[in-house]
Amino acid sequence: MQIKKKIIITEKEKQRIKFLLQKIIEEKKEKFSISDFDTLYGFLNKREVNSLKKLLKINPFEYGFKGEYLGIQEVPKDLVEIEGQRFKADNEEGFQEIGIRYLPQSAYKAYKRINDRMFKEIGRRVLVTSGYRSPAYQLFLFAYYLDMYDFDIQKTIERVAVPGYSEHSVADYVAIDFITEEGVPQDKDERLFEGTEEYKWLLENAKKYGFGESYPLNNKLGVMYEPWHWRYVGD
Repeated sequence: MQIKKKIIITEKEKQRIKFLLQKIIEEKKEKFSISDFDTLYGFLNKREVNSLKKLLKINPFEYGFKGEYLGIQEVPKDLVEIEGQRFKADNEEGFQEIGIRYLPQSAYKAYKRINDRMFKEIGRRVLVTSGYRSPAYQLFLFAYYLDMYDFDIQKTIERVAVPGYSEHSVADYVAIDFITEEGVPQDKDERLFEGTEEYKWLLENAKKYGFGESYPLNNKLGVMYEPWHWRYVGD
């Protein structure tokens, strides 16, 4: 694989990225979660597209990432829509809707099996806060967190993968980010998923159902600890 040079993002490109992020968010970013690059680019002007495409040239290995290059794969045709998920929240309704999420058939069936067993054994379930994400949507997310981290590429790569390196964009062996029905974890929430009964159960049982924890504590992959992130690896 050809080694890419480190990328420098100019101030003009930063402003374009900020503006295009706002455009996409106003259009409800979830609608792009299974879109291809042409669909995403069709919503933007030429300069905005070029600014996004520049992010695809980032080589995460230059920033300490030691994971696997998974490639840019097409959106699978067997995606299952997961609707009606909600978790407890401190608002007027007392809950928050997650919105539609997607999983390929094989991963969805395995998720159902693991959830059914968890409920039978400890009376708890986990919800899918993030499942399959297209490479195009992954590009949007990378830009979103890049802006959040003030365009610090190093810090961003520790939190979210560049397209081609994300386990959320793999058709056969996709990753799932779990959240409990109590709403753990959430951004800016000090409660940790690692302290939940659900996580303890997953550690003991997930392997039986084809799931593995991708980024455990003190992992050597250059990725932050994500106890909620589990990849379907098959039987």
